[in-house]
Amino acid sequence: MKRLFIALIILTVCTVQLLSLNQSDFDSKVDFSITLKKLSALIEQGRVNQAPIQKFIIISGTISNVAILDETEAGYLIEVELTEGEWINVEEVKSYQVLIRFSGFEFQKYFNKQKGNQAPEEKIEINSTVLIVAKILNTTNTRSGKKVWLLQGFYVRKLK
Repeated sequence: MKRLFIALIILTVCTVQLLSLNQSDFDSKVDFSITLKKLSALIEQGRVNQAPIQKFIIISGTISNVAILDETEAGYLIEVELTEGEWINVEEVKSYQVLIRFSGFEFQKYFNKQKGNQAPEEKIEINSTVLIVAKILNTTNTRSGKKVWLLQGFYVRKLK
């Protein structure tokens, strides 16, 4: 009974906070306009200092690589390459990438390479389209030497 009472208090407090969030509060915490293309343009144009590093960003793209950096009892850390592309005329495709690090055992259910540990709708594999909530950390280089953004991922959802 005591647990139910505490759960109701927590639910009430959270509901009140969510209802009090207005658009300007949301805009002060989240930059919903950022895309992989816009992030790449900041690097290409030398405007790295104009990146919204204090805000959460919501981005989508296709998983093009997954690297497990730490999979021990002490922690779980993965790095995901997220890619988005567009056709330029009819002959050229331009691609944009970011690297996203997810830290914590809660992400293991999405990116674990072992068979049978995830429900099929949860498992995120290469070529999956995803929606991610992240924050910009800094720039880094990919394995091929391309300068890209490194992000800290907080939430991920498989779209298809």
